[in-house]
Amino acid sequence: IRSKVAVKAVNVNGLGEDIKGTITDNDGNEVAYFTTQHLGMGAFALVPQEGKTYKANIITSSGAQFTVDLHTAKTSGYTLTLNNAYKDSLYIKISVNDKLLNEHKNSMFYLIAQSGGKVYFTSAAHLSAPVLTTLIPKSRFPTGILQFTLLSATGEPLNERVVFIQQNDNLKLDISSSANSTQPGKK
Repeated sequence: IRSKVAVKAVNVNGLGEDIKGTITDNDGNEVAYFTTQHLGMGAFALVPQEGKTYKANIITSSGAQFTVDLHTAKTSGYTLTLNNAYKDSLYIKISVNDKLLNEHKNSMFYLIAQSGGKVYFTSAAHLSAPVLTTLIPKSRFPTGILQFTLLSATGEPLNERVVFIQQNDNLKLDISSSANSTQPGKK
């Protein structure tokens, strides 16, 4: 399944450092390219193939080069994608590969959204297609970090993603005084 892989590069001082690099498979084919955007953070998309392993070939801002092995992709599973780019809705996409779809066709799964320990959204669905998409109005959620958890039919957590929701609910203050002007040290 196409997956979004996050990158976070930290230098020896513990500070984020911008890097760039390529992802190659065990045959040496370049399958993805990435560059960090801010403080060593970035992302790239990857469609892992069964039986293949992948490496990140990294070049630091100082020109140093090294290679890091990526974790082996699972042969079946779910992906959970949240897109917060819409003004008034969250776009949710849940994907499975064909193997998982065939093994667990019509089984239940659940999606829960919570913020500050309080549940603001729950949904149940049957696994009937490789992709499920939906839009959820942002008005359902308070300002803050919102955590989405995808659960199996038995309640086992499968995936988790967080998103920041910004509502127009900032504190608004009006200040007035009975005096037209004040002098230093006066009330």
